[in-house]
Parts: sequence; structure tokens; C-alpha cells
Amino acid sequence: MRCELQKGELLTLQPGDAIASITLTAGELWLTRTDDTRDYCLSAGARIEVRNGETLFLEALAPCAVIIQSLHSRGALRVVTPCPIFRPA
Repeated sequence: MRCELQKGELLTLQPGDAIASITLTAGELWLTRTDDTRDYCLSAGARIEVRNGETLFLEALAPCAVIIQSLHSRGALRVVTPCPIFRPA
């Protein structure tokens, strides 16, 4: 599955989504994993293997495109969208 994010958009991938890996094909992405104290700043071409049972939080640092590889040939992905960002007038 290919997913495009605009700068500042967030995407949460949960354990039930059965994700095997993510590959960033364009742009820049900030990634946080629930079972890792480090954060990752990824550029186009980077690939991350998803560990069993972890949740990933992705934030686009620039417009980006991500390939999400499922563990199953017909995996289901639930996209969790955040509340809109409040921007005072």
C-alpha cells in the first residue's frame, strides 16, 4: 500500500495492522517506535522492519510517500488520523 503524507501529517501503525516493513520513497519522515527509546529521521530510500507487537508513529517532515508492506497478501490497515492542528487566526 502506498501512502502520501503532507508536511506535519501523522500516521499511526498499530500491531493489529500486521505491517512487515515501511519504505520511504520520497520526502523526509520522523518515526517513533513504542519499543525503542530512539527516534528516527528517515530520508527517501530508507526502509524499516516492523517488530512484532510494536506501534509506529510517523510524522512527515516534508511531503512524503511511504510504501507499507503487509505481513499478509490482503492485509487490512486502519489509518488513525489526529485531531486537526489548532492554528490561531
